[in-house]
Amino acid sequence: MKSLPGVSQARTALARCCASIGITGIVGQNQGARARILLYHGVLSRVDGPAAFGNLFVESVDFENQLRFLKRAFCVVSLQEVFEMVAGSRPFVDRAIAITLDDGYRNTVRNVLPILKVLDLPATVFIPSNMVGTDRLLWFDTLRLLVWETYQNKESLVLCKNYVIDGRQIKEPEEFFLNFTAKIMDSDRLQHQEIEEQLGALVRKRNLANRYPE
Repeated sequence: MKSLPGVSQARTALARCCASIGITGIVGQNQGARARILLYHGVLSRVDGPAAFGNLFVESVDFENQLRFLKRAFCVVSLQEVFEMVAGSRPFVDRAIAITLDDGYRNTVRNVLPILKVLDLPATVFIPSNMVGTDRLLWFDTLRLLVWETYQNKESLVLCKNYVIDGRQIKEPEEFFLNFTAKIMDSDRLQHQEIEEQLGALVRKRNLANRYPE
């Protein structure tokens, strides 16, 4: 499975580090002293509309319940502690699990941090550093918003040749979003870049970053 672009260089470096020290071999094991890494993307008070596309977000109440379960059933550790366990500088603890969040959405501060504080649990957040302080959105987030708006407004948007979002023809917006995302991921590098540029221009033109602050 291809990973979605937009992750920071730091995330890539850490991923390579994990692979080099064997962490990919231990994640997901459930026998003996093993470490697990749990990945979240975003936590919203309510997951509906375009936020529901692709199962990337969970609702705050579910997130808190999941973390309460983890605190009871596992030993929640930091990602740094997992690295140290794998490197051999720290002994493995039974049922160790680390919590991570991708992409640095604003809801990480608004919804996630208060829950982590109440439960006194560590977590690691991966941020696309080249987007900090800008009005840019990750291209797949822009796409989910545009699919939703064109579906709602029954309008059509042309990103480039053979890449058209026609809300008049969309019957299931989530299915369309997933298929269209896969089509973009399979495009060649130049076409992918052209599509990302078009999506970036639409973010600014439609003020999407401010209209969807989560």
